[in-house]
Formats: sequence, C-alpha cells, structure tokens
Amino acid sequence: KSENTKDQCRGSVCAWAFKIVDTLGADRIIVSVFASALDRFLMLVQCCPEGFKLVALTGIFVAFKLHRPTQQVLGVESIAELSGGSFDQQDIFEMELIFLNTLSWRLNGPTPCCFLEAILQYQFPSCEVSVQRERISAIAESFIHLSVLDASFMKFKPSLVALGSFQLAMRSEGYTEASMVGIDRLFCHAGALYNPLDIRSIEVQLTNLASHPQYMGIQIVAPSMASLASHKSAHLANSKIWI
Repeated sequence: KSENTKDQCRGSVCAWAFKIVDTLGADRIIVSVFASALDRFLMLVQCCPEGFKLVALTGIFVAFKLHRPTQQVLGVESIAELSGGSFDQQDIFEMELIFLNTLSWRLNGPTPCCFLEAILQYQFPSCEVSVQRERISAIAESFIHLSVLDASFMKFKPSLVALGSFQLAMRSEGYTEASMVGIDRLFCHAGALYNPLDIRSIEVQLTNLASHPQYMGIQIVAPSMASLASHKSAHLANSKIWI
C-alpha cells in the first residue's frame, strides 16, 4: 500500500478504537497507548491487510489489559467477535506474544495526557480544581485525541503535543500569550528543550485535522456515562473492525 493509504487505514482503525473505548466507558488514554504501540510495531514489521487487522485487534486487546488489568472489560472472546469471523481466540493469543516480544514489552510509555496534567498544574497552581481549569483540560484532551488519529504526530515528543494542545485550548477560551504562565520555564526546570516552531507546527496540524473530512464525523468529546449505561453488547456487535 502507498504511505497515504496506510495512513488512512491507521486513522480509521484509531477512530474505531475510540468507538470501542467510548462504548465501554473506558479511559481514552487506552487509545493513546494502543496507537503508540501500533505505530512502533509497524515500524518494525511489514503487514499485509489481513495481518494489519490482526495486529490492530491484538493491540487494543493488550492496551485494555494494561489499563484494566483486574477488569475483563474486553476479553479475547469479544476481540475475536470484533474480527467478524476472520480470527479466533488462538490467533489473538499467538499475535499477542509476537506483539509483546517485538516491542520488548515496552508498552507503558508517557502519553501527551500525562504531560498535560503537569502543564495544567503549572498554569493553575491552586489546590482547588476550578471550572475553568477543567474546561481547558477537556478542550486540550480533545486536541490530543485528534493527534492520535494522525501518524504525522509521531515525529513530535508527547510533551510537545501536550503543550501545543494546551495552548490551542487556552486561546480558544480567550487567553492571550501574555496571560499564559511561562511554560518554557517549566520545560527548563525539567531539563527539556523544545523548538517553538515545533509547537506552532503542532497547533497548525491540529487545527487542520479538526476540520478534516475524514474525522469531522467523529465524536471527539467523550460521551457521558449515562449514555453508555445500556446496550453495550449491541454497540460492540456493530463495531467490527474495518479498513
């Protein structure tokens, strides 16, 4: 497949992963972990279309196990069903070992959401959780979720994606550059260096991605728990993987 086609398939499968996570009322950080592992695996292993489907199914299975270790939210039986009959449970288990060994079991790296929390604490140092902070956090997380859908963000460190998403969220709420705390000082304290041009590039890409036809129909803001209380099995039955 061409790079463009592969990127479209990746975007579609990440959108599918968001649908699965939202249907089950799980934390969307699972999709970030899934996408990171999927990208790193595909950098090391060439896959045919059917192989890509199996890897994607296995990746979301592993991500759920990592973040819901004591809860069988998405078991191997459900994963096999999501394949639409293409794979059975044994296929998933065998690919899981290949997946984990290929990545040397390195699955729990930092995500942009981890860095976003540190940035929010720096911008809003009060111990009280303000309504404004929560709103900025929700908007920034929405931009971070958008970044997961586009493989081009792989070239940026998670901390920079978090910073670009945060600054877009702040501007959307009417904050000016002058009113933002010097985030560069935070990065200096952490011993990290960054190029402001990278941040600007991230902001431009996120803004463009938000209006991309492929993703305009995707619900980026997570649904309420009330909306997930019923018919989960029916939703999953309609969530078979497609690429």
